Amino acid sequence: MHFHDGFDYGGAEFNIQSLVSPRLPGHGIKLVDSAILEQLVGHVKMNEVHDFYLTEPTGNPFRDARVRHVIVQSPSDLREVFKSGGSGVKR
Repeated sequence: MHFHDGFDYGGAEFNIQSLVSPRLPGHGIKLVDSAILEQLVGHVKMNEVHDFYLTEPTGNPFRDARVRHVIVQSPSDLREVFKSGGSGVKR
């Protein structure tokens, strides 16, 4: 399964086109740091936003998207979320 995060390779600068028009096929899942999320407004339509956070939830700049906030104990918890087929995380 391919996840799109806006970075074409390790150490690359963020590239919005990698999220909007990814080169590799995926399942509509985009992993985006909250600091970059607002840059996507107007470039891509989000139906659902799943906010996995450690301390405080992030605001949702996509007015039409359904948002789900999920607190995690550590970033490694996400491995379990995606390994078990996810929780319906969609673009």
